[in-house]
Amino acid sequence: MGRPKDLRAPGSPSNSSPRGSSTLALDGHSPQLTGAPPGAKDGWFSFATCGALALLAVAVRVAIGPKTVDDAYITFRYARNLSEGLGLVYNAGQQVLGTSTPLYTLLLAAIRAATRGDLSWIALVINAAADAVSTLLLFRLGQRLLLPRWSSTSLALAWALYPIAVRYSVGGMETSLESALWLGAAILYLQERDLWAMALLALSILTRPDSLSAALAIGLGIAVTGRRIPAKELLAMLLVLLPWVAWSWWRYGSFIPQSLLAKSGLIYRIDPLENLRQVAYFIAGVFAAGPMGVAARGIYVSLPVLSGVCVALFGYSLVLLWASGLNQVARGLDQRVLWILAIPAIHYGAYAGLGLLQKPIAEWYLLAPLPFFLAGLAITVNRISQAGQSSILQGLPLLFGALLVLCQMMSYRPTGQGCPGCLTSNVIWTERETLYREAGELLRTRVGPRDVVAASEIGALGYYCDCRILDTVGLVTPEAAKYYPLPPSDYASNYAIPAELVQELSPAYLVTLDVFIRKSLEGQGWFTGSYHPIWQVATTAFGSESMIVFQRNAQEP
Repeated sequence: MGRPKDLRAPGSPSNSSPRGSSTLALDGHSPQLTGAPPGAKDGWFSFATCGALALLAVAVRVAIGPKTVDDAYITFRYARNLSEGLGLVYNAGQQVLGTSTPLYTLLLAAIRAATRGDLSWIALVINAAADAVSTLLLFRLGQRLLLPRWSSTSLALAWALYPIAVRYSVGGMETSLESALWLGAAILYLQERDLWAMALLALSILTRPDSLSAALAIGLGIAVTGRRIPAKELLAMLLVLLPWVAWSWWRYGSFIPQSLLAKSGLIYRIDPLENLRQVAYFIAGVFAAGPMGVAARGIYVSLPVLSGVCVALFGYSLVLLWASGLNQVARGLDQRVLWILAIPAIHYGAYAGLGLLQKPIAEWYLLAPLPFFLAGLAITVNRISQAGQSSILQGLPLLFGALLVLCQMMSYRPTGQGCPGCLTSNVIWTERETLYREAGELLRTRVGPRDVVAASEIGALGYYCDCRILDTVGLVTPEAAKYYPLPPSDYASNYAIPAELVQELSPAYLVTLDVFIRKSLEGQGWFTGSYHPIWQVATTAFGSESMIVFQRNAQEP
């Protein structure tokens, strides 16, 4: 690889040092890029390191195999319908844009149409490739930030093994692609290739709308460092987004996905500080996910009070560590670096703020900015190590890198089965998806062509039932919106199915966790007289006692 760009502020002095040394002088003054350009030996070593890291990222994911999470099945159903000629729809014949990841959906559909392959494996291959690219880009980002080579290697190795990233990669979610696009845009931005960086972020917005946070950070960086309005860069974004915006507006009457419109309503009830806790849990999970299995079972991380407080405090401590060193390092680094490292603050801060508005977040929403948070931690630790002459302090970066990688490795254990499936992680659970699959396969043999199945979680159920779905949350069913908000007395958890929705729309079947109807439907006399359970299985998901399939009585219209 070529010599990294010098990230010193203009006018910073440079010192010489022995050949082959490449370090970041983080002493509160200006960082120095020292040493001669890397020779052939160093270049081959970096090339071999990158190749090994990428292969490891792919191998771990293939060894685990597909473990699809519930939300990914919604995307899969859109992709399957499109590949089979039914259009980009969830329910055949209903023109509703419910997917918020059109780029990923189109990619899945195109590959399935060409190969007729299984969508869970198609998604895993795409995600494993994207994670391999992210691993390489994170190694490259460490070099661009002038971190020591072994420090860049530990960051990339930790990301290749990070169990939460692996969970959603094998889970079929679009987060792997989003992360790769963010890292690619960051590298381009540091190389001052701003048009390409913003174009790549436009693709990322088509992968997940919350990529707007990265686009905002880099867009502001272009404006502040260049002291100009980034008109050309915004135009580049617009040109990438315009074809999708125009087509979706023509096809659906809006380019805003129904899923986003539904979530913008007052559907859920959460503590105003819940999102802030979830962000803290997620950040702490960088070290705690592997050893302790700190991860979400469904959407939220749910911990006992004492351990929850401890994990949250540890997460906040990491944030303080990241922010404190960054303040002093900022005075010597190229200002572009600051905007890259500001991405986590903008992204996590926005989601924490949404909690005040009763908008919950899912764990995978927080993945894409994490590489930049890890890079900020590495910079801070290197600064601390060079602030004193103690051998303990000087060894701190090596200890940090080793501990970071070790914590990721502690998540995995062999299963004794053949690969794929020969490896598993303590943060991967599919019990809820398995139950919904069983319910979907049961209903597939029972529903008629005009029957409607209502459910609040439509992923695995809708994919395996392949029937007409009434989504009580409203992600693919706009008519559900008018039944919200509900009175607080209807909630036994953070969500409740509206009794009036079921009564007025009268679906042939209702599939739900009991906690979602415990206070809204179960106490209604008309419901017990109109519906009867045909299938029930015990589960503790979201504080439930069981998952139930109800069927409307034959005499009901």
